Amino acid sequence: MSRFSPLTALCGLLLTTPLLGHAACPAVGQPVIVAQAGVVNVTMHAPENPNAAYTSKLYLDGDPVYGSVAIFESHPLNTSQTTPEGTTLSLGSFEAGHELVFRLEAQNETTKEKFIFYSGNQSRNAGPDADGSLGLPGLPHAALSASGSGDIVVRFEDAPGNGECPDGAGAFTDFTFAVDNVETVLSPDRFLSYKAKPAKVTNTTLALTDATGAFSASISKRASLANPAKIGVTEIISPDPSLVGYSLTKPLNRKAKFSVVNELGSWTVNTKKLDRILLPSSADKSAPTSAPQLSNQGVVDTYACYTTKVKGKKNLNSTKQLQDELSAQRRYKVTTPSHFCAPTGNNGASAQRPDTFLMCYAVTPTGKPAGTVNIANSLESAAAKVQKADEYCVPSTATKQ
Repeated sequence: MSRFSPLTALCGLLLTTPLLGHAACPAVGQPVIVAQAGVVNVTMHAPENPNAAYTSKLYLDGDPVYGSVAIFESHPLNTSQTTPEGTTLSLGSFEAGHELVFRLEAQNETTKEKFIFYSGNQSRNAGPDADGSLGLPGLPHAALSASGSGDIVVRFEDAPGNGECPDGAGAFTDFTFAVDNVETVLSPDRFLSYKAKPAKVTNTTLALTDATGAFSASISKRASLANPAKIGVTEIISPDPSLVGYSLTKPLNRKAKFSVVNELGSWTVNTKKLDRILLPSSADKSAPTSAPQLSNQGVVDTYACYTTKVKGKKNLNSTKQLQDELSAQRRYKVTTPSHFCAPTGNNGASAQRPDTFLMCYAVTPTGKPAGTVNIANSLESAAAKVQKADEYCVPSTATKQ
């Protein structure tokens, strides 16, 4: 599937940071775990930071070979010594569930200061204390994303104190490589949602359970397509899946009250009617596709979406610069809350990630119709006619009151 290269810049926040920050800056400080017993390969990626001034060497911490012999190297001031892009190396065989801890040793070629940083939990990293010295714990220094082909892309930040990266700050671009046969838990991206030309689908009744309780929902028509979206220069974490929305044969009155927090603010949300179900889906503009594999992805659950009545700032007048596979980057005005979407479990099972909610907001301008997109999920494989963008959906925390 053709999508953007994920994650040029990510936010690195302390693991103790409230989930408001974590939802806005996912995939930092997460472990790299061997998925299946067997060989793990790593592949060098091209340098992303043209201003990098550190010589960096990558190791596999604790490994009998690559704990002391560099896997890859980056020499910004002497590029002939930099490992060529596309170089692939086998790290050997590992048991499933084993954490691979990558160690980056970096030297500032101006000051000759040396630093060591690790993938995974920030407790391994030294960071600047109040007096300027290095103490523990520091900040996360490795950010993870899904490549779309099943690999995990690891991006290191090579300077102390630069683990925090709001949109556009350019951190986590100093040393990049991909790892196969590994997995991690990736948080959802932001989504840009489009209306879809209504199309009948096979009538299907789903037995679902979300934070409001258990219910049955009968799907009747395809209604929307939401794609992972790049915001500013902070790119896509998990290029799959998209979310295809389906309207119900009859909206359900399901009233509940939630306290919702996300990157745009906080609201008291009263759900009104359940009127849409979102299914994790593959979406490809150029060719037919198949249903997505969800083990490494940011979204693994079906979502139940409710119309809302909110207490809090109703008209945001916030501007976001968004881009996805269907639309070139443009500025959208984010206005009022429109849907509150809760992760659901099917057939009596619980949601796999019950704390990962989405809050959707109306956007303007809506732009031009996006055209025909090939979609595939557990319900259908079809060519969907996608119309104008109308919502911006962001990861949120929600507490039922």
